[in-house]
Amino acid sequence: MSRTKKIIIFQRIFSHYREVVFTRLARKYDFNLFLSGINLDIVQKSADYSKVVGYFRYGKSPGNIFMFGFSDILRIKPDIVIYEGAVGILSLPFTILFCKMLGIKFVVWAHAINSKDRYSKNISIKTHIKWIYMRVADAVIVYSNSGKALLPKYINAQKVFVASNTLNMDKLSEIKEQLEKSGKSEIKRKVGFQHRYNLIFIGRMLKEKKPSVLFDVFQNLPENIRQQTAIHFVGEGECKDSLVKKAERDVYKTHFVFHGEILDEYITGELLYASDLMVMPGYLGLSINHAFAFGCPVCSFAPGKSGPFHSPEVEYLKNDQTGILVEENSVKEMAKHIANYLPDEPKQLRFKKNIAKCVREECSLDKMISGFDSCVNFLFPEDS
Repeated sequence: MSRTKKIIIFQRIFSHYREVVFTRLARKYDFNLFLSGINLDIVQKSADYSKVVGYFRYGKSPGNIFMFGFSDILRIKPDIVIYEGAVGILSLPFTILFCKMLGIKFVVWAHAINSKDRYSKNISIKTHIKWIYMRVADAVIVYSNSGKALLPKYINAQKVFVASNTLNMDKLSEIKEQLEKSGKSEIKRKVGFQHRYNLIFIGRMLKEKKPSVLFDVFQNLPENIRQQTAIHFVGEGECKDSLVKKAERDVYKTHFVFHGEILDEYITGELLYASDLMVMPGYLGLSINHAFAFGCPVCSFAPGKSGPFHSPEVEYLKNDQTGILVEENSVKEMAKHIANYLPDEPKQLRFKKNIAKCVREECSLDKMISGFDSCVNFLFPEDS
């Protein structure tokens, strides 16, 4: 029987949504997670397999750091080192060289391409540097199939693996099953939804996510739809105060509801389950997974050269299948699509059916873990 592989993952931070992924890896492998300890205003976790190795910062960007951990690599003698592939981590190329000298397999785990470069003909220097790291590495893990397809031909496709980015969909699906026992009407009553149609924005209220666009969308809805529709904002951020003041001055002010930041997964699940559509005009990421876990379709603008620069999770959002991607960067077009969708019950049922399939087959936790497993088996085929 082959020995359990020793794996070290280096990350700048231990995001709360990564805990389930790392815990699953720790159950399967001899696993250590090394962190910089940097504070990036994101809720972070700790575990018995995690350790802060320290860093020093350079430059103006808070993410530009040099991580330590070389002595830990010598002490543990891992079979594989998986490193966060952010170009701002100055220690990355030095760690590649260090592992090469020691005969340790090195894996770059990163977005295949910078978000803006994904929709541009001009590839940035940062992306080119990242691709050099990927070429030198023994294997590469990216977040999506669409990302893998964008990698240049000089990176051997056989050594590139996809760990589809996701949340703890198992846990969220369990919450959804509990909510389904009560039904949508009862959950709407419980959370205080008073309108027939409910649109929801859930996430940090930042300019890049464009929460203010929802006001304009609302104003462009047909009058009969507008009278029956409420927009719910869940989250805090730089845009919230101005939006609250704007809502207070609006003749439809009772149609705008600000719930504040909610961290309880059950409560956010109730809000998503009771909503008809999550509308995020700007940047989309794992919020797609969050909405899909509760059967809530997503609406946004399609990505383009001028944005929005969505994360790879946007591949789960298939236009007219699991949600709405408005090709024209137009508020009126978005309002028209939403107005057509809200009263269309057959389309809603079709969307929910497709979303359930997506959750099972495309953005499940098992699929993300299988990406890591495939990478390990590639690096050590004799043990697979």
